[in-house]
Amino acid sequence: MATRHLAIYARDPEALAAFYQQHFQMDAIMVDPDGYLTFALLKLQMARHPWA
Repeated sequence: MATRHLAIYARDPEALAAFYQQHFQMDAIMVDPDGYLTFALLKLQMARHPWA
């Protein structure tokens, strides 16, 4: 079984998402205030850290 969803907490999820888009050519999908990036079968979620 492979990992298909990974959540990352960040102080600046928009900047982190831009980094992944630029360096790994991932496509962005916005489904709610948290950002999601996809690459093949992997969904990568960028969420604002609750204490940031």
